[in-house]
Amino acid sequence: MKNRVWKRKTNIIDTLEIPERKKQHVLTILLSILALIALLHFIAVTHSAYPTIIASTCDQAIRNANYTQYISLTKSQQMSAVQFTDDLTAGRPSAMVQVTDTSAQHLLDIYIYSCSIQHRTPTITLLLKQQELVQGTATITQVHTLSIGQLDATLATNKDSFLLPLQRNVYHEYAWKDDALRQTSFPGLYPVLSRSEGEALQEQANYNQDMPWGDPQATAEQMAQDLLKWPAKSFHSTIVATNDSEAHIRLTQPALHMEVMVSLAKLVQHDANGLWFVTTAQTAGITLRQIQRGTPYSSPISIQGTILEQNDHIATTIFDHTLASLDNLNNPAPQIQKNGIFTGNISYSNPFPNQPGLLLIEALPPPLARYQKNMKHKEALQVAEQPAGQLLLTNTILA
Repeated sequence: MKNRVWKRKTNIIDTLEIPERKKQHVLTILLSILALIALLHFIAVTHSAYPTIIASTCDQAIRNANYTQYISLTKSQQMSAVQFTDDLTAGRPSAMVQVTDTSAQHLLDIYIYSCSIQHRTPTITLLLKQQELVQGTATITQVHTLSIGQLDATLATNKDSFLLPLQRNVYHEYAWKDDALRQTSFPGLYPVLSRSEGEALQEQANYNQDMPWGDPQATAEQMAQDLLKWPAKSFHSTIVATNDSEAHIRLTQPALHMEVMVSLAKLVQHDANGLWFVTTAQTAGITLRQIQRGTPYSSPISIQGTILEQNDHIATTIFDHTLASLDNLNNPAPQIQKNGIFTGNISYSNPFPNQPGLLLIEALPPPLARYQKNMKHKEALQVAEQPAGQLLLTNTILA
């Protein structure tokens, strides 16, 4: 039998040579389709577990907003937790967003958002923005106002060493008025000019730290020494009226033939441990117009008021947020008309815009105005023959 040679039939597939690159391409397509199917499944499951909230009210819009869509962050910035601030905006839904950075200055950006209904749709709106605040802070005060603070880098080194830590900061206070946050001023004139400082002093007093402002009479006397520059033994004080929350103290300065009525109030805490703050300091016979509390005034400040006719000299002093006097820029004395109306412009150097400050106006009797730098002449004057001096202290915002 002849030897048979068996040959395997060649399959047609074996005869087809599929290029290696084409195999890889087909595999890639298959894997991509599988990945897409998995992604769609994940989105469907996630959407059913966490459905997108479509806000129908401003309250929902404020509380569910993604605020990173409204704020552009740099690589060095970080957004803090959102704080809802309805108490700041009289119950209107609002939120405060603080953004910090890692620079050496520790800058802070502050954004206050609210909401309004536009075309029946809740819409996020920006109420207030403050950026690049050096070592900035933002707090809601006990009376539901916004206090924004930042370091006053303009303070001289020799002056800074004598200040309390809080006095190194400038605080701007904002209150809700006419559907907007508007800058306002703390009603206290002394010992501090901001509510944040006042609340901090009160907190220290509550922790049994000795404070000189726990007594209204002592507070008024210390104010006369610090702001009016009256030596301690040159005047005396009398309690006119007092109760649990308000007090009126009369300061008598014989050398100036002056009686200053000082009003004080417990502006932060109203119980027995509450500290006293000076709210007004004024004599009879002087009035001031145009200066309104909470309104920023730029240099020069125009003043107008009335005094008694016999006083022919007016001196003015402006204090900054640390209660230090600012340099006046060659200001001429305000002019006094025969009917007692005085007018003038006060130019000053303000290194930190929009800081809280004080304006002191003193109308000195003619002899004292003439010899105010010579104590021997002052002592020789007959006090009974002098007309009464006038004085007025008020707060302002130095723009």
